[in-house]
Amino acid sequence: MSKKVLLNDVGVVAANVYFTGSCDLACTYCFQPKIKSHMKETNDKIIEWISSGKMAKDILEVFGPRTTDIAFWGGEPSMNLRPLVPVLEDYYKYFPELKQFSWSSNFASERSLESTKEFTDRVIELNLKYNHPVKIDLQISIDGVPEINDKNRIGSSADRISEHTTAFVKWVNEDPLRIETLPSIHFKGTQSAESLSWLNTGDNLLKHYKYFDHMRAGWEEAGYKVFPRGAEVLTFVYPGNYTQKDGYVLKEITEKLYSEEFQHQKWECSYPPSFDTQVSGRVYSLWDFLSRGIKKTDTYELLGHTTCSAGRSCIGLDYKGKIHWCQGTYFFDDETQDYIEKNDLVTDFEAKQGFSFRNFDKYINDIIVTDVKENPLLTDRSLSIARGFAKNFSLKDQYWDLMIGELASAGLISPCFKEDKWKQLAKMYFLFSGACPVDNVWEFGSIWTTSTSQVKLILNGAFEMILDHYRRNVYK
Repeated sequence: MSKKVLLNDVGVVAANVYFTGSCDLACTYCFQPKIKSHMKETNDKIIEWISSGKMAKDILEVFGPRTTDIAFWGGEPSMNLRPLVPVLEDYYKYFPELKQFSWSSNFASERSLESTKEFTDRVIELNLKYNHPVKIDLQISIDGVPEINDKNRIGSSADRISEHTTAFVKWVNEDPLRIETLPSIHFKGTQSAESLSWLNTGDNLLKHYKYFDHMRAGWEEAGYKVFPRGAEVLTFVYPGNYTQKDGYVLKEITEKLYSEEFQHQKWECSYPPSFDTQVSGRVYSLWDFLSRGIKKTDTYELLGHTTCSAGRSCIGLDYKGKIHWCQGTYFFDDETQDYIEKNDLVTDFEAKQGFSFRNFDKYINDIIVTDVKENPLLTDRSLSIARGFAKNFSLKDQYWDLMIGELASAGLISPCFKEDKWKQLAKMYFLFSGACPVDNVWEFGSIWTTSTSQVKLILNGAFEMILDHYRRNVYK
């Protein structure tokens, strides 16, 4: 019998886990089927998985003892931090190379604030006990000014998130050990075509950035050493159903961000060295990585560039022992699928994106989700997908050649992408940074085939401008 292969053995050291099945918000762009009764049942099972210590054992069994990063994913991860606190010591025993816990919180409630404090203090206690400095990487999810955030994130309030963030920052800065444990706190804002149009009107873009800068200035004036500095406050709904017109809007926004009016401001909230969008952040990160040269051992690090909020790895584990190629499939288990079909549900996200969750499980089972017990040799399915996505470029390369070439010839993206040099640059971006395999499955039933939506958004002037700015100001 063949030896069982751990994900650590093939270079995966970051574990993403399905940490919560509940959320206290109802964001208009969320892909999760928000079924309250079912979410509670699912979350109760996840809490048992966490509090019993089985989550730690499953991560050890599937990923291995060399796991360095553990990311919590789900609706609102902070809702389940408290059940983890009593068993947190197991993670220090099982994973001697553990470096970081990470998650994204909406900070919309007192519960998310207080549970994050409790978890942080327990991490500090264990860091001292084991002389093992594990860090916390915390992303605070806020879409921006109230005109955007409170419209997109139903049940949320931009001002309340700001107040809770300030309270948390104050609390962190009261203790040097908290400062050391939480070196990275950052904002993330998600934008749709509608909010991009709003931002491109009048002084709204400046108002958006000043909203974040006002918070930064207050924290800096208070003498705080740790507070949200870097932020991608212009990330985009995926795939988004963007049009060529939306691409022109993003181009105009990018022009404004690189203009002298913005450049002379000392913005601390955006990604240095300039104002940032999701595209520019990924361009900088990807090209920095590629400039160092790619080795075979870098395959899974390179795959990290295809992630969103997942952190260093999309590959994750759920409470049933199933491995997921992407955290986007956590919510589509058998029970959810049955409930959707039985009640003939259509979510807001389905209606907007133009596809159906019906029969979605038939696409993902054994393709990007596999059962550990049924398939102990992980390379058979899950890892073959991961390896294929990273190494087998023939189908993807041909697809992107055809897509970009046809869109350029049809006048739906910038004509420069008819040229091979520009086409190659665009292909590199989408192969490693701009295409989500699960969204591809949603729309086309294949991880290889990508929607034209993001292409029209990005390749109508913004991409070229970002690359030129990167060449002149960043990569020297």
